[in-house]
Amino acid sequence: MIPLAKVLFNFITNNIGLDIVLICGLILAIVLLGIYLVNDYAFQEVSTAKLKSEDNGEKKGIKKAIFLAEKEDITMISFFVLELFSVLLIAALTTVIAFAIFDNIYLALLVVFFFIAFVLSLVFAVSYKLGREYSEKKILKYSNFIWFMTRLTLPLTLFLHFLTKKIKNKEEVAPEDGEVTDEEIEEIIDDIEDTGIFDEDDVELIQSALVLSVKTVYDIMTPRVDMVALDEDLSNQEALDVFFEYQYSRIPVYKGDKDTIVGVLSERDFFTAIIKKGIDNFKFKDLVTEPYYVSKNTKVDDLITEFQEAQRHFAIVLDEYGGTFGIVTMEDALEELVGEIYDEYDVVEDDEYLQLSKNKYLLDQGLDLQELFDELKLGIIPNQRYNTVGGFVFSLCNGLPQVNQKVVHIQNVEDYEGEKPMLITYELKFKVLEVVDRRIKKVEMIVDKLNEEPLI
Repeated sequence: MIPLAKVLFNFITNNIGLDIVLICGLILAIVLLGIYLVNDYAFQEVSTAKLKSEDNGEKKGIKKAIFLAEKEDITMISFFVLELFSVLLIAALTTVIAFAIFDNIYLALLVVFFFIAFVLSLVFAVSYKLGREYSEKKILKYSNFIWFMTRLTLPLTLFLHFLTKKIKNKEEVAPEDGEVTDEEIEEIIDDIEDTGIFDEDDVELIQSALVLSVKTVYDIMTPRVDMVALDEDLSNQEALDVFFEYQYSRIPVYKGDKDTIVGVLSERDFFTAIIKKGIDNFKFKDLVTEPYYVSKNTKVDDLITEFQEAQRHFAIVLDEYGGTFGIVTMEDALEELVGEIYDEYDVVEDDEYLQLSKNKYLLDQGLDLQELFDELKLGIIPNQRYNTVGGFVFSLCNGLPQVNQKVVHIQNVEDYEGEKPMLITYELKFKVLEVVDRRIKKVEMIVDKLNEEPLI
């Protein structure tokens, strides 16, 4: 084996001036590659809207940074060209230096391979971290230099841009392939929120609108067991009592059982007939309108469109067998967009979620289970079939629920917020406090942390 000192001595004494140039050139190529990569990652991280919001005329380089961000396609291709040139230069200089040092060609090639692999791995890793964490600072710091370098490579960049567009145009792309995904839209909304253009309420409204295309009628409907309906054989006085008790503007009317809905009775039509004809001089079933049906799998945004086109506000939800699954209203759909809508007859529940002590909670049966888990950082709900507290606890009872009945659920949560990802195990103890008509109304929950261990 040739001593390293002798090898370096032979290399340096051949032509010391050329050697210094080669080494300096290699170092410069590595530094340039790092700068290009840092800015490449930084431009991918920061949004144009955020840069524009920072443009107060005082920050140096902000104008050129905005220009580069707006020409994203050109800028990304320019980075590719600059990074490619840097990598090729590093490879060439490393090869020249290695062959000048080592007489053995195989040893020289081995050194070239491992050196390039090590340098590129290190540069890419460091650049990624710096570009992602300090994106705006790095962009402003190097914007003038990057702008100058992209001008130098502009002819080749424009040619590659033209070539890629031609290739894309020749490909047959299905219409849905070109659509912007909901995830991309949410990222755009988050970027806009960061700029201060939209406040938190505006962003929540837009995000709620996106959810409408995901949620189905099943998620927002009133289930059959909670559905208020009129038997067509009831008297007008009995029907009037139901309207006074529940204060609904429309109530479905059935024949025999709730699977046979014959129509929907409007409060306005019913009361108008009472005033004009007297309560005993007509049959309310003669006033019903034809029911409008929807599937439980209909998307909420499609439901709103259907209601608008059919000029309806009320629909009967059908299951896969054509039976009555529940009811849904236009108000139910709009509440997914703007939140709970109350009128003068609604009783506002303030106690859906009440913290009694550090780890003890009083829960209403209608509380959304995922919202509760999100609030208490308990992860994803274990059973997507039940989306309310009442339904979930009912599923744990293994039969009809009884007052003071206690059930337990073990919940595993992956926590990535700390320095190390952790797996936390919670014990959720539920106690049924109130049952009405075999349905759970109030629940007490105690949350105990059983275990915590690293995920990795």
